[in-house]
Amino acid sequence: MKAKETRLDTLMTIANQQFIAPIFQRKYSWKEKQCEKLWDDVIRIWSNDNPEAWHFIWSLVCYQQSISLPGKVTDLMIIDGQQRLTTMSLIMLAIAREYKKIWDELAYKTTMENFIINNSFTWDDRYKLVPTYEDRETYFAIVEWIEDKVQNPSKQLLSNFKLFCEHLNWNKEILEKAYVWVNKLDLVYVILTQNQDNPQLIFESMNSTWLWLSQWDLLRNYLLLDMNQADQERLYENYWKPMEQRFWQEWYATYFDSFLRNYLAMYKKAWINMWREYEWYKEYFADKGRTKEEMLKDLEKYSTFYVRVCLCKDPDADLNAIWKELKVQRVDVSMPFILNVYKDYDNWDLTKQDFIEIIKALNSYVYRRYIVWIPTNSLNKTFATLYNHLDRSDYKNSILSAFVLFDSYKRFPTDEEFKEAFAKKDIYNTRLKNYTLEKLENDNHLNAVTIDWTDISIEHIFPETENLKPHWQVVLWENWKELQKENVHRIWNLTITKWVYNSKMSDLPFLEKIDVEWGIRASHYRLSDDVVNKTKWDLEDIEERSNRLADQSLHIWSYPNVSDVVLDKYRETKAENEKLIYTDIKHLAHMTDSIESIFHEYEDYILSLEWVERVINKNYIAYKFDDSNFAEIEPQVNSFDLVLELPYSEIEEPADYINDISDRGHHCTWSTRIKIRNKDDFEYVKTLINESLNYMKDEDLD
Repeated sequence: MKAKETRLDTLMTIANQQFIAPIFQRKYSWKEKQCEKLWDDVIRIWSNDNPEAWHFIWSLVCYQQSISLPGKVTDLMIIDGQQRLTTMSLIMLAIAREYKKIWDELAYKTTMENFIINNSFTWDDRYKLVPTYEDRETYFAIVEWIEDKVQNPSKQLLSNFKLFCEHLNWNKEILEKAYVWVNKLDLVYVILTQNQDNPQLIFESMNSTWLWLSQWDLLRNYLLLDMNQADQERLYENYWKPMEQRFWQEWYATYFDSFLRNYLAMYKKAWINMWREYEWYKEYFADKGRTKEEMLKDLEKYSTFYVRVCLCKDPDADLNAIWKELKVQRVDVSMPFILNVYKDYDNWDLTKQDFIEIIKALNSYVYRRYIVWIPTNSLNKTFATLYNHLDRSDYKNSILSAFVLFDSYKRFPTDEEFKEAFAKKDIYNTRLKNYTLEKLENDNHLNAVTIDWTDISIEHIFPETENLKPHWQVVLWENWKELQKENVHRIWNLTITKWVYNSKMSDLPFLEKIDVEWGIRASHYRLSDDVVNKTKWDLEDIEERSNRLADQSLHIWSYPNVSDVVLDKYRETKAENEKLIYTDIKHLAHMTDSIESIFHEYEDYILSLEWVERVINKNYIAYKFDDSNFAEIEPQVNSFDLVLELPYSEIEEPADYINDISDRGHHCTWSTRIKIRNKDDFEYVKTLINESLNYMKDEDLD
């Protein structure tokens, strides 16, 4: 690495060098606010009476891939600083153009040759700066005074150029001072060479402290930075640019970071924490023997599947309808599994019908768990490992069987469990209320309708008003207040109408509500068919509709259809693959009676926490949430060790019986050990147990 302090004019007047913004770097993005701030610096330097004063503006880091040769342009790839160098070039172009406008031909020519043009070369080699791929045409056109002929110009580049021209407009004094200002600019110029430096490591190190970069930025540089320009352009055009266009222009970095997390979870078969995607990508693929082109090709392929699913851009209308349902349910954590299955479908390893059946089972799995209210924390790891259950000789059945054989907090709610919860759920106050009612409306409908919820309202058949009128009170008898509060938002009491009619029905008596102009009968929605034909609305009718809609929900969000013979086969496979589980703690150290009593109090507390499971291992007892240990106990004769996931550094003023054992060998998996000999600090230790559980949950949510 060679680093030196230099002046901008000294750097730019070197005749045979060309600064190239790599094709994969972010396009020019300085806004007017940033340009105005830079211009304010110009004003400030003008006001400095010291003619020897210099002004430091930035550092410029470039990568020289080949040696300099006479008669040839030396390509310098910009690693860091291309936004400011582009802005400075726009200022010099504005200065040159203003000199031309006031007929100072010599000043115009000198400015262009010093800062903009290499007159010793032709074609693209003559430009001292080659901006990013999307900005080149516009920048070159400005240099040649033909920017008005560019059909799709880089708007930000053109706007900032015009801004600087306006600041200089026909004012020779300001023009000359601006030129002097440029000659007062200092910068640190760092040049990296191919044989001596690793530009990617330097790029990461600099930007980790100076500038936040998305995982997208880091990975793009990692895959393309160390190639020659020809290979960069080829791989960018073939693989990276299609991904950028696929992920939408202004949002591609956001979407790509999410895609990368799911792509890596698919390979790793474990969830990846946010902001660690790039780091893990390098770790995982470093020893895989893949070329950079193979990595890009694989990313590009899976990005196609991801966009079809997550942005609902599947060319197949049947599949796209399913992806829209998953998007409503917000099941992003299912993507590692879906990417794998989509790849198999794309490779003709399973039929479209089987593909749809598997995804519908996934959709039902998520919806049923939502209605039954099973916590979602476990879903990321569930879907990261679901593909492990695949038997390629029996593709569909092996996956559906895995769903059915999930137990405990992973379970697929049964028909009985789901039906009961669906009938009692406060559907109206869930985020999926519109989705639920639309699915019920379109069930078995040959011409399914998309409901425009900006024009449609959810109508409560039994009014939700607090001051219920007598003709509604009698429906629920003497305890109408309690029953109304308990039932008014349940599925049996909901239907859909045009929103403008909702207020007209209000709390009218039932028959009037049905037949009033623009009432429920006039809405013509099938969801109301079993309401409009009623002559009364009482507890019997309520129960009847509740049962009908709950039965209908079983059909819509169905349980996987797998025979007992198939299930038995995969039960045996599951049992064979499961590791040895101890059923008691007799093989562990035999505790004294007093210590065992304290142990049971701690264990009872831990197991009282929601969704916690106990697994007895060879050397210790693990307490799991979402398949991960958050606490472990290793019994001893006169004490036991409670080991927590909570980092030692997170504990404020730890007691002397709490130790950091991260650098010591021990049986348990975590590194904060609490030595328990008595019950003196039981309440305090309970808070640490809870903190460990919450810490693990937070890590999973990342």
